[in-house]
Amino acid sequence: MTTPRFLKFIVTAIVLLVVLAFISWEYFHGGVVSHHILNQKELPAISNWWGVVVLPIFTWFLLSRIERRFNQEGSKHPSSKKFIHKTLLHFLVGFSLGLALALSFVHDFQPFLENVLVIFLILSFVFPIYYAECILGFVVAMTFTFGAIIPIVFILVMASIGAIIYKWIRPFVIQSVRKLRQAHH
Repeated sequence: MTTPRFLKFIVTAIVLLVVLAFISWEYFHGGVVSHHILNQKELPAISNWWGVVVLPIFTWFLLSRIERRFNQEGSKHPSSKKFIHKTLLHFLVGFSLGLALALSFVHDFQPFLENVLVIFLILSFVFPIYYAECILGFVVAMTFTFGAIIPIVFILVMASIGAIIYKWIRPFVIQSVRKLRQAHH
């Protein structure tokens, strides 16, 4: 059986190789792209070169968080298969959200872009967007459009807000709705 540390090494190595391939492709096809903060030319630009360093480190860190949660939940629930399925689902939701945002930006799809914050806030009520695998999926999907740094900063802010909503506001709303239902019955 594959050890979690070996799996982290493999996934991180794959991320590094993909980022290196992407940077190499950019380098030989017009130069490595830089992205201006908030897409404003007056603001500083961040080079995609940073992704070579930051994305593998960030991946390792997030995979370590997933491993820690697995070890904590594994002691409570013996089914690792269920945990893996949930982890993949969370990754895919983050990836899908990142991909939708990247494609909306590239194709200037304003209805989605204008409502990104609302979408994140609503999603935070029903889904733990602050989980490491969701964050990783989002960043991986956005890296090829925005580089690594801008998506990391964006999702860390949104995940922090999402954690507050999911852990504290959501339970309060659910409890309030239950009390209202009980009061009407």
